[in-house]
Amino acid sequence: MENNTLNEVLKAESEILARLALEKEQAEKRMAAARKEADGNLAAEETRLRRKFDVAVLAAKKNAEEKSAELIHKAETRAGSLAKLSDDTLQDILNLHLSRILPCTPLLQTPGRHEKA
Repeated sequence: MENNTLNEVLKAESEILARLALEKEQAEKRMAAARKEADGNLAAEETRLRRKFDVAVLAAKKNAEEKSAELIHKAETRAGSLAKLSDDTLQDILNLHLSRILPCTPLLQTPGRHEKA
């Protein structure tokens, strides 16, 4: 009888070990499948974010180009209007600003300007 019980215990132990091995194998398969799915999700998210980033960069470039074109146009317009000013007018503007910066400085005069004939 003792032999019988021992054989039954050993048989039960073998079955338990076989079940554990099977469970371990199944768990490893599920874990590998979960990793594969997570890697796929990660790659898809990375691709989505890269596309979104590329779109944002293109939009920012377009916006910067439009703003710079507008600034250039304004600067050209302003430069064109300033180019039309006479030397006497520019001298008067310069004197005005210099008198504000250096109030004790006599006004600059160009030769022949403001002279009475």
